[in-house]
Amino acid sequence: MPQIALTTFLKLCLFSEKRKQSEYRRYLTPGDGYDFYRSLKRCVAETTYGEKTYDYCVGKYLNPLKRASERNLNREGLQSFVNWVRPLGQDFFEPPEGVASSPKGHLKVKLKPEVGIRIGAEKRVVAIWNTRTPELSQFVAGVGVQLLQSNLSAPPFDDCTFSLLDLRKNASYFAQGENPHIAKFIFDEFNWADAFFEENKKEEAA
Repeated sequence: MPQIALTTFLKLCLFSEKRKQSEYRRYLTPGDGYDFYRSLKRCVAETTYGEKTYDYCVGKYLNPLKRASERNLNREGLQSFVNWVRPLGQDFFEPPEGVASSPKGHLKVKLKPEVGIRIGAEKRVVAIWNTRTPELSQFVAGVGVQLLQSNLSAPPFDDCTFSLLDLRKNASYFAQGENPHIAKFIFDEFNWADAFFEENKKEEAA
């Protein structure tokens, strides 16, 4: 059963049915997924509550990347994050993490926000989005926030605000209240994934 990053799951939600099927087929082979912005996510965590310097993280996580395009896009994302967080202060904490599973367990989504930050009286948990295409919609951002909040809002993090930060738009997304359309969308996506993996198992066994 594949376990994918939250941002990967949200990206798949934005694809057409045909493209989504094609992308999910990659996960039929164990270990066939790759998070393009994994190095950026490590840098965000390390330069905040990890208390490492910007230069240290660039040297350790970004410079060793073999593809110039990957190095450049990860660097751009890190600089965008630095610009966003600078005026908010330096009171960071390690955020919670967990997993959201489809009803039949064929798909697991890793919920690993990059940073927690105290802004005045607010404790905010932030997951980042830096994907170039497809463009993040407000609705799908709400899907990500609801997955974070519904699975990670437990003591000692039950007083936190959960958010998704789009580094390309410099936009933060928060919970949209009790939105039944988002809840149904998550339910349908997870059931779709279960059906997809079950069908492919049947084809393999035939």
